[in-house]
Amino acid sequence: VSEEKPVQEDRTEAIRKKAMEDAQKAEDARIEQEELQKAKEMEAKLAAEQREIEKREVEAYEKKRAEKLLQEEKEQAELAKKQLAEKEALEQEKLTQIAAEQKEAAKIKSASSNVVDINITREEKEAKDAADIAYWEAIQEMRRAE
Repeated sequence: VSEEKPVQEDRTEAIRKKAMEDAQKAEDARIEQEELQKAKEMEAKLAAEQREIEKREVEAYEKKRAEKLLQEEKEQAELAKKQLAEKEALEQEKLTQIAAEQKEAAKIKSASSNVVDINITREEKEAKDAADIAYWEAIQEMRRAE
């Protein structure tokens, strides 16, 4: 019977040892599962942070691009405004030049018409004087003939 006791104790010890190993394996598996879960959560968190960083980078890029496009539009509008002002200035200069040319032409025309008027007046006077002389001579001829 004393022999059975050590065999029984060895068996009990083996079962206890086996139970402890199983419990240790279960605990190790649970710890490993928790670590795996934590790693997955950390990976998900890092992925979310990376997406947030990328989102901010995209927003910053889009904002910068929008500002650049707005600046380009402003520059184009200013250039168009400047070109329009230059065009208007050239047109105004042309109009001023045309008005000056027309005024000069009117002066020349006026001066030439004055010359013509003076000549016409002189010619009329000469013709009148000639007619007066002819009339005077005719009257003197008639008086002589009487």
